[in-house]
Amino acid sequence: MRIRFPLAAAVALAATGAVAHGPAAWIQNGHYRNLSGSHEECCGPHDCSSIAARDVEVRPDGYLIRPLGILVPVNQAQASEDQTYWICRKPDGSMRCFFIPNVGA
Repeated sequence: MRIRFPLAAAVALAATGAVAHGPAAWIQNGHYRNLSGSHEECCGPHDCSSIAARDVEVRPDGYLIRPLGILVPVNQAQASEDQTYWICRKPDGSMRCFFIPNVGA
């Protein structure tokens, strides 16, 4: 039992690290840039968060992110690699990038 516990603890710590960096790592690794004109990088996992589909209203003029009260114009939405809605924000809370699932599907 004593031999297994350190191994289990190490695996648990590694899994925790993977969760902190894994879900949005594709955004940082893909060097995505925003489409609003400044073309700044969307940044990485700590600047981006997923959004539940139920919290996004698809409208003719864009995507309303209800909890944040942000309307993202259609021409600023990018394809999500993991089929999830994601928003990347600046330290002031304004949007850098927005990713949507099923583009062109």
